[in-house]
Amino acid sequence: MESPPNPGRFKLDRPEFEGATRDRLGNGAVRACVADAVREHMVAWLRANPAQATAVLARISMTTRH
Repeated sequence: MESPPNPGRFKLDRPEFEGATRDRLGNGAVRACVADAVREHMVAWLRANPAQATAVLARISMTTRH
């Protein structure tokens, strides 16, 4: 299966992390920006790769049933 496109790299001036292990990004605005970028690139990849999209959606559907 081909990987989704790489949306690029970015650097945060003041990253804020949450959780005991500091593994969750806490900047709300940045989190929303990252989510939008991931969504945009995933939609483009899924549309460009319909066979893989069908497999991914089938796997998601199967996983949510259990």
